[in-house]
Amino acid sequence: MEEGRIEYKPEPFNIKTFVEEVVSELFALCKEGQVFDILHQGPETVVSDPKLLKNILFNLISNAIKFSNEDSTITISSSLDDTSFYLTVKDAGIGISEEDCKHLFERFFRGQNATHIQGTGLGLSIVAKFTELMNGKLKFSSVLNKGTCIRLQFPISGQAPASDSPLTITDIVSYEKNIAD
Repeated sequence: MEEGRIEYKPEPFNIKTFVEEVVSELFALCKEGQVFDILHQGPETVVSDPKLLKNILFNLISNAIKFSNEDSTITISSSLDDTSFYLTVKDAGIGISEEDCKHLFERFFRGQNATHIQGTGLGLSIVAKFTELMNGKLKFSSVLNKGTCIRLQFPISGQAPASDSPLTITDIVSYEKNIAD
């Protein structure tokens, strides 16, 4: 990624079907009693990069599974409006402390309450970089022991960011203290 070998290659695809397929691939990772609530609103065809988007969703959903308890619900929603499409992954897991949120998208960072859970600390930094590459925006909210919600917004035009004004991680990440219902 740092060498510029990963490129944004948009193509049209059905976002509702796409999300359902990604979830079905990850279902085997679920803990006992974990269920998915998959929601979609609006038109279903988007123009984006399905390979990058699949990587983003894999990281977000696998994190939701890992950091949530048994018998919990993970909600994945998608929607489209006139200018953007949105993806949201919400869990009722261990949450992220306010102090850890400041470093959440750094490579190899692991939250203090996640040291007992297997992982490398790369997933969310990849999500942020791929979101940036796709000219997207990322927002998250989290409350300790109540869960985390990550919302992505991408332009529907399929256009990559202008090379003369790249976004930075600080441009695309904002922290909200409470999870919005």
